[in-house]
Amino acid sequence: MVDARRQRGTDLLIVVTVFVLFVANAWIRRSPEVSDDGAWYLCYAEAAAHGWVGRLFPGAAPAWGASAPAWPLVPAPAIALGVPADVAVQTLGAGIGAAGLTATVAWLARRAPTRHRALAAVGFLVFALADATIGHHLTSGLESPATLALLAAVLWQMPLAAAILAMHKIDLVPAGILALPKRGRVVACVAIVTFYAAASLYFGSVGPLPLQTKLVWQRQHVDAYPPLVGHDWFALTVYAAGMHRWATVLAPIAVLPGPAREWARLPVALLLTHTLAWTMFPPFEAYSWYAVPGIWAALVLGAVGLGRAADGIVAVSERPGWPRYLAPF
Repeated sequence: MVDARRQRGTDLLIVVTVFVLFVANAWIRRSPEVSDDGAWYLCYAEAAAHGWVGRLFPGAAPAWGASAPAWPLVPAPAIALGVPADVAVQTLGAGIGAAGLTATVAWLARRAPTRHRALAAVGFLVFALADATIGHHLTSGLESPATLALLAAVLWQMPLAAAILAMHKIDLVPAGILALPKRGRVVACVAIVTFYAAASLYFGSVGPLPLQTKLVWQRQHVDAYPPLVGHDWFALTVYAAGMHRWATVLAPIAVLPGPAREWARLPVALLLTHTLAWTMFPPFEAYSWYAVPGIWAALVLGAVGLGRAADGIVAVSERPGWPRYLAPF
């Protein structure tokens, strides 16, 4: 029993340390102001703090101007208590996002389909800490922290997490549905459809206005407002930028035939759907937070691939006749 308590204490210390590292990394990368659409979210949050939910400002009509409509409700209570809006959203974002990343590390350490789970967990930790896009968007004021937390919850197979992920942001609907367990999938899909139908009725628009603007209006005025990025923007950002290329090299190893591949449905579905969508319909400019879910998925696959690569090296080194001095483990 003493050993079990000591182990739990050690595990808790590791979890707290990883969480603090992610928070510190986010705070180091913090901008003095929120980024891009983060300002819109703050307007919605400040209106919600005064009881005007889903309104750009008090007294305005409901408008689906936030692509993740529930995110402004997160800092709203703190704003209602007098906390400055930017401080509230950046502090909560750092905490929620760090919790999601820490939960991902914990999943890799506990459940990754490899004998070298610790290596996989450390690999993800290094990848994520080194990633400027993830680090920045924990405090950018955008919805990325909630996205990371929900992705980690789905990875841990928490009930309803995949359905909530699909309701969180419309571009996560395909991955959320594909990640749903077979049991209860129909009920969850009905809940997702009901949510979007109710949101459309409340806001008076079919889908988020930013998505309509970026997919319809900008393409109707492409001659006057030519896009600043090409069709290869998402692929280059997720698969080839910085340390992502190492995760890209290792990712295929993660999905090789082996035990318990159900976990891979979420990251693979995310990468397939987002790569297809943002390659066919690239954003007007480099909206880097669009890539955050894909980067998370690539890093998870890369971390598992790292662990499974170590499994393979060990298996080869244990074969008869293999020179012992070449065995790396």
